[in-house]
Amino acid sequence: MSTTLYTLISAGAIAVVVTSFLVSGNDNPQAADSGADKSGVVVLTSANFDAETQSDGGSTTGIWFIDFYASWCGHCKHLHPIWESFANREDIKGVLNVGKIDCDKHKDVCSRFSVQGYPTLNLLANGRMYRYVNKPRTEEEFKNFALDGYLNEESVAIPKPSGAKDVVKNELEAAWKDIKLVVTQRPQASTIIFSLGFLSGMVVSIVIFTFTSSKGAAAVTSKKRD
Repeated sequence: MSTTLYTLISAGAIAVVVTSFLVSGNDNPQAADSGADKSGVVVLTSANFDAETQSDGGSTTGIWFIDFYASWCGHCKHLHPIWESFANREDIKGVLNVGKIDCDKHKDVCSRFSVQGYPTLNLLANGRMYRYVNKPRTEEEFKNFALDGYLNEESVAIPKPSGAKDVVKNELEAAWKDIKLVVTQRPQASTIIFSLGFLSGMVVSIVIFTFTSSKGAAAVTSKKRD
């Protein structure tokens, strides 16, 4: 493989990585606040989801009604005050756990639960998952569904946590999805970001090639002297 081709391929690969990093940002999902916030809703994250719900063992710590949302979603923003008010109802306290998880920050959990749109409301109980779909998003309807209405709905087994291979796959898919979103909605910004990534890749590739070439030349010179 020629030096030029090697450099271009390496630069392109690094450009994709840098672009993905710049697009997705440097949020650390593990560092997000967890536990119940002031609203009474339990804030779930990649780090505490299974510890709080115990869903990885095929069961749950009681009944969990969870809002899988995205921070940019208009419908999610409209639901938040209703969801918070619902979490503080006296007639569900001690009977039901109300939680929420930000799918922008915790893509692995949302991918595990096959979240396709926002908001997605899932109820977890006794090792089964019940989807709240095509129903009014009101406190009273949430209460009726969570206390016993879900028993009349179809359910699926709570999905198990992904293995290491699936986690990597999900992260790559999420990164690629972010890149496509920026390219579609902000083409000028994406051009600048990719150009910066490509230039960074070129510099890194040239440095690596120069270093390895100099080592090779030094080794040949030393061998000739011997």
